[in-house]
Amino acid sequence: MGGVTAVAVFDHRPAARELLERRLERGWQPTASRLRTGERVEGYAACVFEDPDLRAKVSGAGTEGA
Repeated sequence: MGGVTAVAVFDHRPAARELLERRLERGWQPTASRLRTGERVEGYAACVFEDPDLRAKVSGAGTEGA
């Protein structure tokens, strides 16, 4: 038998920004990937460094990964 792999906590299909905001509110911070050109946050989470409203939710977020 399979186990529970996810629990829905929304009454709607959340947008990527909504999911990211919820994660940030709970203390999650994006992790940089080590690339040949240096460390960089990739994917949707990279917008944390471009959006002042999201950046304010991340403690100590600067311009790294931007």
